[in-house]
Amino acid sequence: LLSNGFLPSNLFEGGLVNLGSYEQCLRTSAVNRVGEKTIRGQYCSLHFKPPVEAFKSLLARFNEVGELMGRENPLTRTSREKFASTDFRVGICTPSTCSEEDLQVVTRKLLGQYGFDSTVRSCRTDSPKNITKLQAASMAVLGTVVLTVVAATLTEWVVQARAAGTVKRKDGTALGTLLYFSALSNTRYLLRTENTEKNRPLLFLGGFKVVLILWVIYGHSYIMVQLEFAQDLFEIGAVFRKVASQIIPNGFLSVSTFLYLRLTIPVIGVILGTFLLPLLVDGPADEEFVGSEVQGCITNWWTVFVQANNFNSMDDMLMTSLGIFCYSVFFGYLLYLCFEAPGYHLQRILFNIPTSSKESREKSDDHSGTEVDIEKASCKINNSDHGGKSRNLKPVDNPGFETDAEKSRL
Repeated sequence: LLSNGFLPSNLFEGGLVNLGSYEQCLRTSAVNRVGEKTIRGQYCSLHFKPPVEAFKSLLARFNEVGELMGRENPLTRTSREKFASTDFRVGICTPSTCSEEDLQVVTRKLLGQYGFDSTVRSCRTDSPKNITKLQAASMAVLGTVVLTVVAATLTEWVVQARAAGTVKRKDGTALGTLLYFSALSNTRYLLRTENTEKNRPLLFLGGFKVVLILWVIYGHSYIMVQLEFAQDLFEIGAVFRKVASQIIPNGFLSVSTFLYLRLTIPVIGVILGTFLLPLLVDGPADEEFVGSEVQGCITNWWTVFVQANNFNSMDDMLMTSLGIFCYSVFFGYLLYLCFEAPGYHLQRILFNIPTSSKESREKSDDHSGTEVDIEKASCKINNSDHGGKSRNLKPVDNPGFETDAEKSRL
C-alpha cells in the first residue's frame, strides 16, 4: 500500500506524476514454508484523464475559499483542451499474479464510473531481463571490437618494448591494419598538440570546437528530459521565455557544425550501444524514454547511412534523446578508440584517398608522433645465454612496418 502513488502533488502548478516507491515495490515478496518466492511485487504505471468538468468544479471550490487568488488558472494557462488531454500518471504496486490485462479491467471499472479514462502500462517485476537476439548480436560485435583494441594495444606495447620507442605503421599489411585499433597510438594522436606553421593561424578553431561541444552537452542535458515528471511544469515554460535561457533550446544548432560523413562509422557504435540500453537502465519510465529510442534505431537504422535521419518524424528519429549520452567525455573517448580513428584510416585505404601533401603523409604515417629505427622495432632482440652473454639476430623483414628505404621515399 505504501508503495502506491497517490494524487500528483503540485497539481495546480502543472504536476502530473506521482511515481510512488518503485524500489520498495519491486523488493516486496512473499515466500512459502520452504523459502521459495511465490509472489513478487509488480510495479505498474496508471495513466488516467479526469473529466474536464470535474476538474473545473474542483478549481471553483478552491476559488471560493481564496486558495487560488493571484495564481493563473491551470485550465486556461496552457489552453483548456491541451491541459485536459494530458494524462495524469501514478505508480501502483500489485502482486505479480495479476496480469496487465487484469489490472486494466479493474481500473476501468473502478474509475470509469466517475468519468475517468484510464490505462495500465509498463508492468514489471525484479526478474532478470531477457536478452534478445538483436542485443546478443550487438554484444558480439562490440565485444569483437573491444578484443581487437586490446590485441592491437598489446601488440604495439610489445613492439615498443623491444624497440625502446614508438614505431611507424605500414598501410596495406595485416599488422599495420591491426595497429589502427591500438589505444596507445590513438590516444597519443588524440592528445597531440604539435602544429605546422601553415596551420598556426587556424589554431583558434580548436578552442571554438571545445566551446561547441560544451554547448551541445549543456543544451542536451536540459532538453532531453521527460517534462511530465517536473513538479512545476508551468514554471519551466516561463523560464524558457527568458532571453538568458535561449542558449539551451538553441543548443541543437551547434550539432550541425560537426562533419556528418566522418561521424557515420562512430554512429554505428552508438546504434549498437543503443540496442543494449534496455539491459542497462531500470526505472518506472524506462520503457517510454528508452524504448522509443531503441525502436527508432531498429526500424530506421538505414537512414543514418544515407544521411536522411533528419527527414524522419520526431517520434521515429534515431537517438533524439541520447545526445548527452553520445557526447559524454568517457563514451566519446571509447568511440574514438574503437570506431573513429580506425574508421578514418580504413576509409582512406578502401577508397584510396591520398593525403594532401608530403607533410600530411608523414603526419598520417607517424600516427603516434615519434620515430624509431625499424630494424630496432623488428629485430633488436637480445637473447641472453646461461653465461650472461647476449647475441644480436640479423634484421628480419616485418610486414607491419615501413623499412628505411620506404621511409626515404616519403
